[in-house]
Parts: sequence; structure tokens; C-alpha cells
Amino acid sequence: MADAPETADEAWLSDLGPLTSNKGEPGPETTLDPSALHPRELAHLGDAVYELFVRQHALTVCRSRQSDELHRYTTARCKGTFQAGLLQHLLQQLTEAEQQLMRRARNTPVSVRRRSEQAVHRQATAFEALIGWWYLTDRLRLNALLRTLRGLMDAEETATAMAAPVSEGQHPD
Repeated sequence: MADAPETADEAWLSDLGPLTSNKGEPGPETTLDPSALHPRELAHLGDAVYELFVRQHALTVCRSRQSDELHRYTTARCKGTFQAGLLQHLLQQLTEAEQQLMRRARNTPVSVRRRSEQAVHRQATAFEALIGWWYLTDRLRLNALLRTLRGLMDAEETATAMAAPVSEGQHPD
């Protein structure tokens, strides 16, 4: 029997579908062959999975839960620059096969106007392709890495709160 999700943040992933692949290994039942998908297709799927993760996480960390606050939190963490930074944190944890996928996705041609944007967009595409790959092949690994990413987001949130100036009449606790 599979372990129960450790937190409510991880429960959504379990509800997305059966946790067995066509081969009986951890992963969803699917008719897709992940190894036959282009990295751009994996990134398309990974983008949706990652954004859903961020949106759910936003509900746990945004104090007011006002739609504008949730939107700002989500868009800030779904930006290419943020995703490229997360990819850098994950590099040491990637297997050789995952590194190959990351390189294939990163080297996929993209159409952006500026060369500086192109590098960031390629890194973000590689990050999303990995998320899509893990979603199709190994949800347990995806959960573990999303837990790592959540820790990075929480650390970033704490650093931002600590750097925010205290307005008049407010006293830090």
C-alpha cells in the first residue's frame, strides 16, 4: 500500500489519477508514451502541473486569500526567471537520464525577441519538461521534488517578509 501524502499540499497530486503506470510502477495510467513525446509537449504538461501546485501552495501561504494577492503570488512563481532559478537548485538531484531530458528541452528552439530572454525561456522550458516527465513516469519522485521546491518557496517567502520595511504603527513580533 502506498504511503499517504504527508501534507494537504501533496494530496492534490494523489487525486489526479491512479498511481500505477501501464507497467505497474508508480505513475499515472496513460496511453501516452512519455519517451515518444517532444520536450515541448512535456513542457506543456509540466506547465499545467507546476501551476496547479503553485496555486494550491498560494492558498496555504497567502494571508488574506484575496484574488489579487493569490494572482501576484502565483504569477511571480510561474515566471520563467523563477522557474529557471528552481531548475538550478534541482540540478544536483537529477539522474543522468533526467539531465539528458533537461538538455534536450533546454536546446529546443524558442521564439523570443531578445537573446537574454531566450536563455531564461530555455531554462524554464527545461524545468517544465522535467515536471511533465515526472508527472507521467514517477509521481513519487515528482512529489519529493515538489516538496523540495515548496521548501525553497517558503524560504523565499520568509526572506521577502524579513526584508519588508515595517510601516508606522506596526511592530515586528
